Amino acid sequence: MTISYKNYLGEPITVQQADALDDYNKNYYDDNSLIKKIEHYEKKIISSYTYYLSSNETLSVVLDEFKNERVDIITRSYFGSYRIEESKDYTKNTLKFYFRKLYDSNNNLICEQEFSINDLTVIPAKTEKYLYVVGEELCALGFEYNEDGLVKYIWGQWVENTDKRWTGGIYSAEIFKYFPTLFTDHPYYANFEFLPNANVY
Repeated sequence: MTISYKNYLGEPITVQQADALDDYNKNYYDDNSLIKKIEHYEKKIISSYTYYLSSNETLSVVLDEFKNERVDIITRSYFGSYRIEESKDYTKNTLKFYFRKLYDSNNNLICEQEFSINDLTVIPAKTEKYLYVVGEELCALGFEYNEDGLVKYIWGQWVENTDKRWTGGIYSAEIFKYFPTLFTDHPYYANFEFLPNANVY
């Protein structure tokens, strides 16, 4: 197992630099160089953990290990070229937050959804999607959704290139005025559904 350190901005630092900081992360990697555990330090004290669950581990065993702590347990899976991460945040074995994230092959976050703790169903209005275009480093468009799962408004670099840049976003009623082929070209973003169709590859 190897160890690395990052500051609160996510930038790599040395162990000596970490010792000089109050807030930093200590990252543990398995033999395949995949992140396994993160210790989050605040004021030089561990405030929480992030733990990546392996296929040969059970949730109950890991929860027992962190039963008096705050731990975010992440499970990885794959859908074609996409990576899915389910993130369950526990405090003293009580589930507090549940998120699901979808990443593309370039490690760009494409979709993030929050689940209701009461019934473990997706909350459409707390879904966000991000459109990346080949050759552009920044997100071209971000999408937020209504309770019915349809687009509420969009924001991002493409919006900044319109006269709506001062408002920060374009609501659904005006999207076709500015981007008439947006959902024809990028159908995945028309609603809050998590997994892309085959025609999105």
